[in-house]
Amino acid sequence: MMPNTAVSTIVKIAIISLLVGLALAFFNIDPRSLAENLGETVVDIYEIVLSFLKWS
Repeated sequence: MMPNTAVSTIVKIAIISLLVGLALAFFNIDPRSLAENLGETVVDIYEIVLSFLKWS
């Protein structure tokens, strides 16, 4: 039998995976396109954060 901590960790990972999947579906983001455009996505997020910091 698995220890309680292992079961708890598996349950937490499953719940987080479902929440991430729901968020991706809500924003209509395809995991394949996310992987293909990962570099652009990181740069876009960086630019958004920088523009917010400059604004504030």
